[in-house]
Amino acid sequence: MLTGRDEALLECLTGRFRLITPALLARLWGCSEACVRRRLRALDAAGLVLTARVQARPLLDLSGPLVRWEPGGPEPDFGRVSYRLKARWREPPVTTTVYLAGRRAVHLFGGSGGRLDYPLQATHDLHVAAIYARLAEADPGQLARWRGEETLRRGRKRGKIPDAVLVDGRGRPTRAIEFGGSYGPARVRVFHRVCANARLAYELW
Repeated sequence: MLTGRDEALLECLTGRFRLITPALLARLWGCSEACVRRRLRALDAAGLVLTARVQARPLLDLSGPLVRWEPGGPEPDFGRVSYRLKARWREPPVTTTVYLAGRRAVHLFGGSGGRLDYPLQATHDLHVAAIYARLAEADPGQLARWRGEETLRRGRKRGKIPDAVLVDGRGRPTRAIEFGGSYGPARVRVFHRVCANARLAYELW
């Protein structure tokens, strides 16, 4: 039988972010990693989550976004933003155990899941989950407003999709959320202009 926490996790993995580590889930649940690992093993045995070993950099300390932009505000210095994004990486990738939604979870909750199509993106995907966890700690009331990239991509074949957006009570996007990784100036510029053209506020982490 699924608990409320189980359901919340599976809804996240099928529609808010792609994968998570036990340490991140312990932050979300406010309990020990040992407790989290026991529950993940049970969900894995039930075919609701999948386990994968990936190469990923250790999580950065994401205390807040590097850039906050509002419509009508000045353009950021794209070169400076890119430098700050790249300069924070100091640790090499390490083998990391992650969990993602199994096909049974997709059948129950909709959304997406299954094996990773792009395992080299694990560092990026884990940091998106870390941003979600940070929001859960800072302002849990906003979590229901979060829509993940896979949800946003449905029905769209082209164009830049942010990692997530926050929506209002009518489902309209109010703020884009993006993890910057090691973006070069051109990629920062593209992300900014997509949001600026849509008059959509954003946070670049």
